[in-house]
Amino acid sequence: MNKDYRIEKRNNQIIDLVLVGHAASHIRLQQIDDTTYCVISTYVDSAERGQGLGTKLYKAMLSYIHENKAKFSATCPYVAEIASNDKSVKDIYIERI
Repeated sequence: MNKDYRIEKRNNQIIDLVLVGHAASHIRLQQIDDTTYCVISTYVDSAERGQGLGTKLYKAMLSYIHENKAKFSATCPYVAEIASNDKSVKDIYIERI
């Protein structure tokens, strides 16, 4: 499967999803348990802002969550706002853990 992102494990619980070709831009997940993640931050390099990379990171995160048959919550304000208005994630988004 061709992915637009790569996985970088920071430690046993922290995972960065990094967009291919955009090494400085990432979305960071904390694994809560085997089937639950919390999105803790989203970062887009200042030189690349305004190009839709935040949306691409959100979609990469959703792909990762689906592939792992997991659910997610978000302390990251950017992701929390998008997810709370995204009807397509109602079965996998947990507003509060």
